[in-house]
Order: sequence, then structure tokens, then C-alpha cells
Amino acid sequence: AGGMGGWIALIRVAACAVAAAVALKRDVAYRQRVEGWNSILGMDITGDTLDLRHPTGASCSVKKHGAHVCSWNPAGESEVMYMSDMAKFGENDAIRGGIPICFPQFGPRGDLPQHGFMRKSNDWVLSSQFTSKAGDMVLTFKHTDTEATRGSAWPHPFECEYEVRLNQETLTTKLRVRNTGEGDFTFTCALHTYFRVGEA
Repeated sequence: AGGMGGWIALIRVAACAVAAAVALKRDVAYRQRVEGWNSILGMDITGDTLDLRHPTGASCSVKKHGAHVCSWNPAGESEVMYMSDMAKFGENDAIRGGIPICFPQFGPRGDLPQHGFMRKSNDWVLSSQFTSKAGDMVLTFKHTDTEATRGSAWPHPFECEYEVRLNQETLTTKLRVRNTGEGDFTFTCALHTYFRVGEA
């Protein structure tokens, strides 16, 4: 019986070692996804710009500043987004072109500067990145209220979740807004898309 107990103990130790190795491998893979290039997902998330490259050849680029989509090419097609030659990419600049996120105010009608504070924000956080079962490449950003937003003319607790989804032919963006406080609030918003077109 003692010999059998020894074998059981060895099996348990081996199983724990395998589990630890799998966990370590998963952790390394996760850190590779978060910190740099992921060849399986086709995502380069180093630096200030997140680049998605779909296996079909479709691509898009998203600036961390403002979670701002700056470029989109469907597979085999030319650039769809318009970007102004005068676009600036500084810390406090609103990028002229692509898809600015206007929140919690669209346009000049309100107490905030035009189009609100989100399009200029550096507080967007990349919360997840993955490839769906259907082959879509997905980035999700989150933004919550900060000391700066609470000190603005719109001081409410909130959470925004912004999804960018790329496949062979389409780019889908979704903005979800959640009230995390006890009081009500109102807002206006827009994904203010600039498309590249010929002479108008």
C-alpha cells in the first residue's frame, strides 16, 4: 500500500507541474499579446498606435490617444478613412479625420468645448484584444470618469466601452455608455466618421 501511495504522490506532483507549466505558458502568451506583436492575432499594440492586420489583407489603425480610428483598408481595397493633411497628434489635440469619439457632447451646443472631452483624452485603456470564432479581430477600450472629467461642466460618474471590430470587408465600431453613479445624466454623442471621397 505504501508503494501505491508513493506513485499517487508522484502523479499528483507531475500533474501540478504540468498545470504550472500550462499556466506559465498562458501567462507568457497573454503578456506577448498585451506588450507587443501577436502573430496569431495579427495585432501590433506597441507604441501609440494599435495596428490590426487581418489574414485576408484588411487592416486598420487606432491611436491610443482618443481611441481614435485613423485608418481602414478592406481586403484588396484602398484607404476608406479621410485624414486631413493638417491633422495633429499631440497630447491635447483633436485629430482631424478618421473616427473621433464625440462624448458627452456633440457639437457646440452645451457647456463643454465642442464635441466634449473624449476625443482628446489620453485616459482610454485597452481592456481586451482577441480574434472571434468568426475570425473578426476585436479591440475593446474602456474609459471611466477621472479627476479631470469630474471637474468639468459634465461631472458625472460613468464608464464608456468602445469596441473596434475588423474583418475582411467591414469595420464595426460600438460605443456603450454606463451610468456608474446614483443620479441621472443626459449626454449626446457621435462616432464622427470622416470618409475619403473624390472631389465634391
